[in-house]
Amino acid sequence: MVANGIDDAEWKKINNTNPDRAIELVELFSDVVFEKAFVKVQFLEHLEPTSIKVFMFTTDKIYLIGIDSAHPEIDFRDKDVMTALATNFLEYKDKLHIYKTNKPIAENREAEIFKMLKDGCLVIDEDRFKAFANLYQASL
Repeated sequence: MVANGIDDAEWKKINNTNPDRAIELVELFSDVVFEKAFVKVQFLEHLEPTSIKVFMFTTDKIYLIGIDSAHPEIDFRDKDVMTALATNFLEYKDKLHIYKTNKPIAENREAEIFKMLKDGCLVIDEDRFKAFANLYQASL
């Protein structure tokens, strides 16, 4: 708890004499740790069998590139399908709905990222996002 300006002896005293305050301090510390971690997150992905969405976060906007398919032979969870998509995109182009949009961040950026992670998104790197941006461009 030194991060909150509390040394070990003071922490033990608070924990023994005022457990509610100790819980508040732990929650505050956890919030600080999460916020620092989420500040570094820039790209997320949400994957379902018939839909894949990649997101890019800036300070004030969320950018989305999505690909949807109604064809049962296309399962985005299958790595072979994703490899085929990347290498033979024109073969799949007519079977997919590819779109791009953006929206302003409604709340705090880090709270938005936390909510999306709770909803099943995973952190990805910039290269993966750019690969989808390239697929979007190829679909135009």
